[in-house]
This record gives sequence, C-alpha cells and structure tokens, in this order.
Amino acid sequence: MKLKYMSAALAFVGVASLTSCESHSERATLKNSADTLSYALGYTKGESIRNSISKEIPGGDTMVQKDIMIAGFINAMMQDKKNSQLTMEEAQAVIQDYFKDLEMRRKLAEADAYQKTKAKNEQYMEERAKEEGMKSLPKPNKYDGPAVLVKESKVGRGDTIGLNDFVYMTVVNKLTDGQNIYGNENDAPKMMPVKGLVQGLQQGLNSLRCGSIATIIVPSELAFGRQGRQGIPANAILIFDVAIEKVFHTEAEAKAFWKLEKEKRAAIKAATTEEAAAN
Repeated sequence: MKLKYMSAALAFVGVASLTSCESHSERATLKNSADTLSYALGYTKGESIRNSISKEIPGGDTMVQKDIMIAGFINAMMQDKKNSQLTMEEAQAVIQDYFKDLEMRRKLAEADAYQKTKAKNEQYMEERAKEEGMKSLPKPNKYDGPAVLVKESKVGRGDTIGLNDFVYMTVVNKLTDGQNIYGNENDAPKMMPVKGLVQGLQQGLNSLRCGSIATIIVPSELAFGRQGRQGIPANAILIFDVAIEKVFHTEAEAKAFWKLEKEKRAAIKAATTEEAAAN
C-alpha cells in the first residue's frame, strides 16, 4: 500500500463542508445524563487525539487538517459506507506507511549528520590519543570506530572494577567544547552501577582500580550515538573526569553503604541548618 491513499484523504476537502461535520462544531445541548456522557466521551477522545497529533506527527498541529479528520471520524462512527473515502484496511495502511516513511527519513537524517561529524570526531580522538599518559583501550568486538581513551592522573591500587560492580565516585561529564553536562568538581561522590552506564564509560572504568583519578574519553559510537539524548547532542564525544573512592562487588553491600552515607549526609545537613538558624 502506497502513500497515494494519504494524498487522496488529504485532498478530499469537500468532506469538510458536510452538514454533519459542521453541526458537530456547534455548541452541544446537554439535556440529560446520556447527552452529558456522550459529550464527555467525545471531548476526552478529541483531547487525546489532539495530544497524539502534536506529539507523534512532526508539524501535526498545522499539517493535519482537523475538519477532514473529523469527517473521517464521523464516517467511521456512523458506519457511513456511502461517504467513506477509505476502508479500514486502507486507512490503517495509510497510517502505517506514513510512519514508515517518517522513520526512514529520520534514519537518513541521522546518517547524514553522522557522516558530517565523523571525520571531525575521529581527528579529535586521534589528537587526544597522542597526549602523554593517554592509553587507547582495546576495541569491542565488531566495532571499528575510535577507541576509548583513558588517562590516569592518580593510579589506583585498590580493587579492580567489573561490569556487575557498583562504584562510589565523583563524576564530571563534559563535551569537547567544555560544556558541562553532568556534575562538578565539588560534588559529593555518588553510587553508580557500572552496568547502567554507557558502554564506553563501562570499558573505561573496567581498566581502572579503586583509588584512580582519571579522564575517560568516550567516542560517540560508544556513548549516545546518532540519537543523543536530552542535553547531549547527537554524535557527541563525552569526556568523563572520575575519582573512584570505593568499589562494591555486590548490590547488597552497595545499598547498605549508600543507605548509611545518605543518613550521614542528612544528619550533617540538619546540624548545619540548625547551627545557622541559631546564629
């Protein structure tokens, strides 16, 4: 099924002038509970559909012609075979084809943006890899992009860090232009499950030990890739400055320590607040 049905539906402007459609734009008269229920159902469904259009269809507020959409709604509700422009199967195919086309265009745009930044990112990683003390980690299987880079300013002597471990550490995350994404140097350490972090940061931590202070540079392909995420652009290289204070090999140990730590911090905060109020 091709998008010709979408064109046919959008081209059918005449439906918008149907008396039945126009009458539904007038103020309804609610005489009894059945009328009120009917109106409430229509209103809530209309609001839900309006929100869906805004969220799911790019430019939906202006692209979707609501009068024509309402005409289709009326045809379906009234089972009006005579005036219906599409069968249910055709209507479903139109919508499916639209979203398939939308997804294809999204992927093409992602691929284009990736190609435009790929050379620049590779050059950045190559230059950083030349720095004194910087190590290039082994590349994951079936991956041919830039390697994760790690530079320790303090070499840890404690426990190694595994994928299933929990790390109590401070983390500052920046972009290559210095823009801060997460944390700052004065933050208190946080408990983090290694498995919950981006792949490149996992690999960087796996190369360190408890007590390490290091910079981990993660190529975009091993971070949030072509899609990015809130606050992080697509194809962004991520730079992590980490200071690892403790490593826990079981979730129970990590939770027990973190519970006591949060209680300690709360007590200190309460005492500080009380002292400030007294002065």
